Amino acid sequence: LPDRTASTLEAWLREHPGVEVVCRDGSTTYAEAIRRALPDAVQVADRWHLWHNLCEAALSEVKAHSTFTSRRPVRVCLAVARGVGRGWGRCLG
Repeated sequence: LPDRTASTLEAWLREHPGVEVVCRDGSTTYAEAIRRALPDAVQVADRWHLWHNLCEAALSEVKAHSTFTSRRPVRVCLAVARGVGRGWGRCLG
């Protein structure tokens, strides 16, 4: 698509009425466009964002309940994430 606006996505989806499942990121703009254009389509989160959110939540919990100052939890998350896709290392600090 030429841009990330809801109207552009909605127009594209209306041109493809056979779409039954839409894999997307957490964009509420996209979610609304999908609901308007294809109200019966199932919306699912993409794998990258699922892993990212899971790792962030796990890391946050470890930090909240630990006085251990090592970066070990980050290394663990990075090790898990390496199998998911490129760029993960930049998302975790």
